[in-house]
Amino acid sequence: MIITDDGMATGRTILATIKMLKSRRPQKLVVAVPVASRQAALRIRQEVDDFICLYTPSSFTGVSRFYADFSQTTDEEVMMLLKELNTETMQYSGYYSALKPETGFLMAAFTD
Repeated sequence: MIITDDGMATGRTILATIKMLKSRRPQKLVVAVPVASRQAALRIRQEVDDFICLYTPSSFTGVSRFYADFSQTTDEEVMMLLKELNTETMQYSGYYSALKPETGFLMAAFTD
């Protein structure tokens, strides 16, 4: 399983995700992010099989600093994109997706 995010400041969100997914006993757990604080990177690296991070700057003040446009996505945009994702990717074998429109929660995983 691959966990990804737009970046990690503290790593708490991804750490909670890791703990939840570990209970499902995945074959391999990978975290991939474009940017992370050094402290978060060290913390998360110990919890997963592979950790991929493009940039761990010495001075980290927040994820948004590393984006030209870090504007918020509306709930409507997210729901539209999740519905498109469900429609487009369900055709591939080995793909599991569960979208709960009432909560907006998406769980997706590619399996071997």
